[in-house]
Amino acid sequence: EVLSALGGLPSYGDNDTAAAGIEVDFDALLPPAGERQFWSYRGSLTTPECNENVTWIVMQSHMKMDWTHYNMLHQAILHEELGTLNARPPLPLKSRTVFVSNYDTL
Repeated sequence: EVLSALGGLPSYGDNDTAAAGIEVDFDALLPPAGERQFWSYRGSLTTPECNENVTWIVMQSHMKMDWTHYNMLHQAILHEELGTLNARPPLPLKSRTVFVSNYDTL
């Protein structure tokens, strides 16, 4: 349901926010309780302007997604103007600090 709603949202330009018109249970989008440990670090966008104003959160465990849902998500966030989803390759960690969650029951 969430992925279906993404297709109707604006994806580029000055007016790139809108109400999805659905209630989202974000808890259902996360791994099961007890498996929600994550890493986080300050970084940048991977698309122009590549602004360094993002806190990346990477789950330590993954969830499966079928190809239908993957393609829906891909189409919802793909900007044809960029040609690909990433404008640059991953950069070295350098002096960034990577934080590890210590939550067992998120």
